[in-house]
Amino acid sequence: MTVVRFSTPTGLPRTPSPDMQIVRVTFRTCPGSDLRLDKVLYDPKAPRDEHGMQAESWWAVTCKGRPTRCLQLYQGAHSLSQLLMRYGFQDATGCVNHKDATAYFESQPMVRDGATIVDRVVTPELRSARGVPQFYPNSGICWYAAMCMATFGHPVIRRVVLPALPDEIRSHAAKCLESRDSALELRKYLWNNYQVGDDISKDPRFDGRNGFSEFCVLFAKLGIPQIVYREERNKLVPAPLTLRDRANRSVKMLTPCDPTKDFHLLTLRFQDGDHQGKFPVVRRLNLEVKKGVTVKYRVAALIMGQRVCGHQISTVCTSEKGWRRWIIADADMHKSGIGPTHIYFDGDDYTGCQWWAAWRDLVHVTRFGNGGSELCVISPHNPKDGTYDKYRGEEPGSNSIDMIFVPCRDC
Repeated sequence: MTVVRFSTPTGLPRTPSPDMQIVRVTFRTCPGSDLRLDKVLYDPKAPRDEHGMQAESWWAVTCKGRPTRCLQLYQGAHSLSQLLMRYGFQDATGCVNHKDATAYFESQPMVRDGATIVDRVVTPELRSARGVPQFYPNSGICWYAAMCMATFGHPVIRRVVLPALPDEIRSHAAKCLESRDSALELRKYLWNNYQVGDDISKDPRFDGRNGFSEFCVLFAKLGIPQIVYREERNKLVPAPLTLRDRANRSVKMLTPCDPTKDFHLLTLRFQDGDHQGKFPVVRRLNLEVKKGVTVKYRVAALIMGQRVCGHQISTVCTSEKGWRRWIIADADMHKSGIGPTHIYFDGDDYTGCQWWAAWRDLVHVTRFGNGGSELCVISPHNPKDGTYDKYRGEEPGSNSIDMIFVPCRDC
């Protein structure tokens, strides 16, 4: 084994010899942290670049007290370099591991059961998903990537939306998480036919919408019912049913005639919400839709945005009836050949409130600003802005979170 210390802004070190490859990365940012990135799956026959990287490989992010995260890199050393330079990973103490790193070179991965890890963590139907990337370097299309994953990453929502779309675009919609071209065709169709999203005739620099607002307009035009509440002064109140599409035309959200029988989505909308205390995300909830009548729901997706860094992502439950498998979509990552992050809550450690506690640290931290000196935190706990520059905080930050639920009878 050869161990090389480096700083991520300077780039990956080269492989010490042709028969060696980079198999693990650890960080020196957080003293005593056991967080590490391990290469767990790759094609041994694939050629390697000067850093000992194959074009495609799967990596696992692990640390004590947090579920395993897996992601695919599909642009070789460029993907790994961007992952290490632009993103940080939190351990169970809340410390962000980034910048000062150590690379480990070996002829074989140090984790011997890599295929088993990927099979356990990654939802089979989304194994080939690479997420919707930024189409242009200066585009603000992150909202679209978040919306697509929330729409097509959850099996129940996907099953309802696809038949509601016209035949001519359905195949592209079905492949939008796997194919950049299909995602682009779907985006054009949504604008031309539903006035959803960005004006595709304008400069990409002017792109940028609210992912859930566009989600609501689309679902209204497809005739899929919704119940939407928004937080005002620490209380949840019904949101207005009338929306405006990008052509400034009035669109009315449908509500279910009988919520106990009709499929619909329930969404709770928050801006600057206290999700560490008053409004945590729950796996299941009951809503009294009328006096004496209650509907049960299961969490399906979160669409999240951060005003300070101007970015949106989504995290989606990929199990139809369970809660253990999740996926995180981030257009900026996907642009760099970094696939969605898959998460599996294994065992009994997360069956209670520890599930929500773990979510504080599971969403990657993005480095932005001058030389990557600032940290963009889109944790669903909504920590105080600047928390992870100082490593602690107490008040809610400036995140928006839209919690999407689907009805269930077997909750």
